[in-house]
Amino acid sequence: MTLCSAWRARVAALAVTLGLLGGLAFAQDQRAVLTAIVNQVERSEALVMLRQGDVLIGVATLEQLGIHRFDGRRESIGGVPFVSLASLSSVLTYEVNERQLTLRLVVHPELLESSSRSLASGRPANVEYRHDTSAFLNYSVNLRNASAYDAFAETGVSTRAAFVGSTLSFGSDAAPVRGLSSATFDQPDRLRRIVVGDTFASGGLLGGGVLIGGAMISREYSVDPYFVRYPAFNLSGAVTTPSTVEVYVNDRLVRTEQLPPGAFDLTRLPTTTGPNDARLVIRDAFGGTRELAASYYLTTSVLAKGLQEYQYAVGVERTNFGIDSFNYGTPVLIGRHRLGLTDAVTLGGRVEARSDLVSAGPSVTVRTPFGEIEAAAATSRTNGIGGSAVSGAYAYTGRRMSLGIAARAMTERYATSSLDPIDDRPRTDLNGYISVQAGSRTSVTVQRRDAAAYAAGAGTRTAVITSTRINRRTDVFVTAAQSRGVGLAGRELFVGASIRLTANAIASVSAERTATGDHVVTEVQQPLPVGQGWGYRLHAENGSQTYSSGAVQYQGPYGRYEIRRDTINGVSETVARASGGIVAIDGGVFPSRPVQDGFALVRVPDVAGVRTYASNQEVGRTDSHGNLLVPNLLSYYGNILNISDQDVPFDHAIDGVRRTIAPPYRGGALVVFPVQPRQGVTGRIALDVGGRSVVPAYGELTVKDDGATSPVGEHGEFYFERLAAGRHEALLRYESIACTLTLDVPNVGAPVIDLGAVLCSVPAR
Repeated sequence: MTLCSAWRARVAALAVTLGLLGGLAFAQDQRAVLTAIVNQVERSEALVMLRQGDVLIGVATLEQLGIHRFDGRRESIGGVPFVSLASLSSVLTYEVNERQLTLRLVVHPELLESSSRSLASGRPANVEYRHDTSAFLNYSVNLRNASAYDAFAETGVSTRAAFVGSTLSFGSDAAPVRGLSSATFDQPDRLRRIVVGDTFASGGLLGGGVLIGGAMISREYSVDPYFVRYPAFNLSGAVTTPSTVEVYVNDRLVRTEQLPPGAFDLTRLPTTTGPNDARLVIRDAFGGTRELAASYYLTTSVLAKGLQEYQYAVGVERTNFGIDSFNYGTPVLIGRHRLGLTDAVTLGGRVEARSDLVSAGPSVTVRTPFGEIEAAAATSRTNGIGGSAVSGAYAYTGRRMSLGIAARAMTERYATSSLDPIDDRPRTDLNGYISVQAGSRTSVTVQRRDAAAYAAGAGTRTAVITSTRINRRTDVFVTAAQSRGVGLAGRELFVGASIRLTANAIASVSAERTATGDHVVTEVQQPLPVGQGWGYRLHAENGSQTYSSGAVQYQGPYGRYEIRRDTINGVSETVARASGGIVAIDGGVFPSRPVQDGFALVRVPDVAGVRTYASNQEVGRTDSHGNLLVPNLLSYYGNILNISDQDVPFDHAIDGVRRTIAPPYRGGALVVFPVQPRQGVTGRIALDVGGRSVVPAYGELTVKDDGATSPVGEHGEFYFERLAAGRHEALLRYESIACTLTLDVPNVGAPVIDLGAVLCSVPAR
């Protein structure tokens, strides 16, 4: 059907509808096509059956309009189920407008489709997860008094989601000793990490921990830092018209959303640890305003319902670490597991076992509107001797006040994988604190600890800690403490001040008085920058012994270097330190600062001196080949890398200057910012129309492959600012003529290439 015939049919349908509406008082069961408007939102046209005092509409049509879960009186017309709108008067109202040909429906929100909006920042939409094969070697060398040295080396290889690494240390008076060697396999889609080799296994609350050589599998949420494992703060409601909602959290506007009519769910409101107050200000289509409010206590220890957290490790305990390279002892198994039973309750358990030990017990963590409660119990058996332990804690973190209390008790023979029966252990250990924000600049914290060990005896310590911001540059700290018990120091007083001298330099001075004497410390330091630059540290102490230290540091593109002079009671030592790294990626080898986590090779092909930024901090410039190694990025996190387009030569064009890159665990990412020489192309169109030469003045020439367009001049001339070498099909449009031609661009490297006359032929019209 043509557009004109479709329009005629539409006009005819409207005319028939008007006639039917005009005869409503005398006819029944008349069909009509009306525009449906649902809660002030125009949806679509709907075929309805007009009956005196009622309107019947197809069940499927009503559902297509977004109305669901309705009952009403139904009947079949021509084999199609219809429902009476009059029978739905308890949940909707309707109005037929004869002049506007509309059917207006006002529907209860429960019948409308619900909308859900997540307010979490979430992962960036354009994050690139890279797993480029790479390797690195970190090194650090310390030279003492030009006569003794010690060195440390670390090497690692990353490919896809696997990392294999090892460490080694040695010195002038120590043979080489292997450190930790392991292979790590990450499974981000399952939030799981598998480690084979040397790894530290921990039993968690009331448990122990040992370094083993073996295998460990764990739920590792760090492989997806955007995954939220704790219960989220969600709010629900309903609106009857299109509305605007303003979301306030802790009296701060965090989001404005447009909502369609119906029920809505706002999920993952941005919150901070502790109590949070949320308020929704809803403005409807008629200018009406209403508010919804709710409170929520956030803790990151409780898991969301259904989520799990676990770690299971089996292997042999490594002994004499740092002294022997391959000294392994007793087989050991350590496991712990937690499950989010609900959004408020997380249950857990742990077990540790070796040939002479079994230690295990349950735990529970509960989130309440007024804080978090955690409790655990454990029992152990070692060489036939039993033991037990219990612990409990409560913590509340507020914006103006925080407090907490923790208690732990053990029997004399309770044991774990790292707590032998012969070791001393606490009979009871009670800790408590309360912290209050006194005004906008001062905080006061009171701490108390009462501990009693089986061998060391009992003791208490009470401390009051204050911190005051004098101005934006100066902070003052005061601590007063009283200790009682075996081996404890009695009264203590500490007074200190920190002054920000410049944007980077900080000076501090403190004085401490204890039962053993007075102690004064003065320090001035400027930490190393994120990129290249200098740092220093001056430190002096006076008291029972004198100590002074001065250090100068430099961070360059390929390493960190430091010279430090220490003097203790008149005896001096000079230490020179150098550390760096070597990275292999994409077939090249690059010197670098030490690699700590993820890293990236930024490449602006063959363009030197381009400034590069990581999270808006300058980290260096590209070398003569256009490469720069950025050593310290966060693995699996969207790190923002930028380059300065001002450093790209004018005769080059670049497609983009910003990338969001997520490298793998201790692995590399290749990040290329493509540039192309700006190669101008000019020429003149010679148009042949059936053997007649025509000048296509003021026409338009378009390159089909990239859409570049040039106007055609008075004499047929054209110009493209950038056109790569090769053959390009182009389309000339001149008056009613459309002519296809080919532009052959040679690869000669000239800034502007003149193609001369380019012929384009079309048959005579």
